[in-house]
Amino acid sequence: MIRTFTRIAIVVLSLFIILLFLPVFGPALSGGTRGEHIREQKHFAALFKAGDSNAPLLAMDWFSHGAHYCRVNQLGNGSAALDVGYAREGGGRVSLDETNRLLLIQAINQLPLQSKHFLPQDRQIYISGIRSNQWFQCVYDRGDVPKEVEKLFEITGAYLEWFIPTVGYQNKGFEGQAHWAISFAIAKDAPYAVSSCANSGLQIWNLGGWSPRKIIVSPDNFPYPTKYLFNGMSGGFQGVITISPDGRVLILADGHDLYAVDWKSQKELWRNDQMTFGNLFHAEGKVLALDNRGQSLYAANGTSIEHWNWADGTKLRTLATNTPGIKFLQISWNGVFLIAGFADGSFTIWNTDKDEPVSHFIEPGGADFMAISPDGKQIVLNSFGQRKLVVYDWQHSERKEFPLRTPYGSMSALSMCWSPDGKRLAAKVDSASSFYSVIIYDTDSWKPIADWPSGFVGSSSVLAFSKNGRLFQLMGGEINSLDVTALKGL
Repeated sequence: MIRTFTRIAIVVLSLFIILLFLPVFGPALSGGTRGEHIREQKHFAALFKAGDSNAPLLAMDWFSHGAHYCRVNQLGNGSAALDVGYAREGGGRVSLDETNRLLLIQAINQLPLQSKHFLPQDRQIYISGIRSNQWFQCVYDRGDVPKEVEKLFEITGAYLEWFIPTVGYQNKGFEGQAHWAISFAIAKDAPYAVSSCANSGLQIWNLGGWSPRKIIVSPDNFPYPTKYLFNGMSGGFQGVITISPDGRVLILADGHDLYAVDWKSQKELWRNDQMTFGNLFHAEGKVLALDNRGQSLYAANGTSIEHWNWADGTKLRTLATNTPGIKFLQISWNGVFLIAGFADGSFTIWNTDKDEPVSHFIEPGGADFMAISPDGKQIVLNSFGQRKLVVYDWQHSERKEFPLRTPYGSMSALSMCWSPDGKRLAAKVDSASSFYSVIIYDTDSWKPIADWPSGFVGSSSVLAFSKNGRLFQLMGGEINSLDVTALKGL
């Protein structure tokens, strides 16, 4: 009797413990929210096989901080949101008209049939539904999303975020408000760079070795006013600066002055004080473009674009006049092509050998950010708030669009630069988090291969590549770097 009572007591106690901890551990043991959504997709398959008209046309799930899901019934209606277990967040209704419903069916029929169950869970995209009157279920890689899968999310309006590996370290210490990045340039043929930040003045850097090193420059022997621009005197340099290919000469645009200084001999080489640069705030890539093949300097002077000899300060010719709203002025790494972009969304490209225009095109949506390929044959554009990159091959008049493919909350690429070998593009993007990111793209596929966390939102930074393909970032009066050539993607 006692033994029987003991057994009953143990069973009751065990049941009590199970019931007590089931709410806590039950979801984990059953696969949590992810497990619920995968089982739901299996349930949909059973409905379809049973001939139930409630089986959806499309079901999509991917998993990061919960389950991001989209359900579309056979009439083209449904919903998309984030399931965090205890609540459904964000998202909205899916309501497709007949045209978009047919486009969705077409996109489903074009899907590559893949099942990548071996992937880590946070990289899996589960998609199932009706395809050619048959039920299908596939698993895709969020780190390498097929364009056909992106099309499904585009048509339904459901949110999809690429999985991008994080590289480097998070620059948490560089708030940068006290040392706002003004200008940054790297010599093309020597391991030198020049930077300017608010309250930091001009700084010369040696980029050889493992990490950038500041070169101590005594300002005493520089002529006025250059001597006050070094080491934070007079509040720092507020204009635009670039550096000659051999790393010896600094070319500065400041107020009404355009001048050159040999920082090693501390001599001013020439000066012109009749320039009309206007407001130089955020003027990187808009005022000065230096040709590393020879001695050519291009400057946006008022409403004109001018060609100067940077060695002696001689103005050689004027390429364009009466061109208000110059937004971009950049030159290809090989020095062959100069491109200028204007406020009306038009772009003109010159061949620098003869300073002759070779192409003119208009981007209908305009552009807020731009980069030119190292051979000068492609232009990548981004407009604020548009989650896409526009890649323009001006020699063939080909215009292509690619999704921005950035972290959560990103709407724009705030600055962009192309690697010297043409294989990578670095784009600083905004974010819904507290930090900016620099996304590294493969320029063949325009897929993101790395995410370099890059400072608090509200800080300022400037990006530039060195000749060997290393990416440098000026932020908070310091320079950090990333070896982009070593990135291989997933």
